Order: sequence, then C-alpha cells, then structure tokens
Amino acid sequence: MPELEFEDAWRVFLSKRTEADFQAWREERDWTTREYAMRQAGERMPSQKPSPLMTCRCGEVFDSHRLEQTLIHVPHISAAESEYVR
Repeated sequence: MPELEFEDAWRVFLSKRTEADFQAWREERDWTTREYAMRQAGERMPSQKPSPLMTCRCGEVFDSHRLEQTLIHVPHISAAESEYVR
C-alpha cells in the first residue's frame, strides 16, 4: 500500500513541474558534478582564482594587467592611498 501512495504522490509532484524546473535541476546536477571533479583534482573553484580586475576609486572596473588601463587610474589610486597615509 505505501508503494501506491508514493506513486500517487510522485505523479502529483511531476504534474506540477515545468520544463524549466527540470532544466534547472539538470544544470545544478551538472555544476555539482564539475565542482566535485575540481575538488577531487585539487583545483581551485573559479571564485578562488586571482583576478586582475580591479575597481578604481572612480568606480570603473579595469584590468590591472593591462598597462594602458592601469595608467589611466594611477592618479585615482595614488590619491586614495595618500588619503590613507595621512
């Protein structure tokens, strides 16, 4: 009898799911698989990897590994640092 109750409950549950629900589940499943594989291999998660992107005091995000972008923001960065030294 409990098996029939489960099957009835499962049918009700499935009847309320949309394709978007199933797609979200598949994406979460795939991400979890990749995450465990990365951890098993000793790799860092994307959020743990260093990034060359910086946010300047002026609010603009720039790539600190690109000299031409960094030079634009040197005056802003220097001014901000001199405020902390005082």
